[in-house]
Amino acid sequence: TSRKSSLQGIASEIATRRIETLRNTAYDSLPITGSFADSNLSKLPNSTANQTITTYQSSADVKQIAIQITWTENGNQKTFNMDTLIYRNGI
Repeated sequence: TSRKSSLQGIASEIATRRIETLRNTAYDSLPITGSFADSNLSKLPNSTANQTITTYQSSADVKQIAIQITWTENGNQKTFNMDTLIYRNGI
């Protein structure tokens, strides 16, 4: 159980760090949807990190950010998701 919570904690840290990085990126320079790298991914077995960045409710001033971290634990795929909105003029 402690390993499980530890791996989920690592996934949460990766997702949180990515969202903070994106919040500190100029709105018009936000990257496209796709995978991203993080040094802590090596701590999660068979892990991947993906971001989906879309326009929120057809608003040119709001982007929806979805972060998904996946890894393998005891032969099962695990997923951690974190979503947020980023506004053109700040949080």
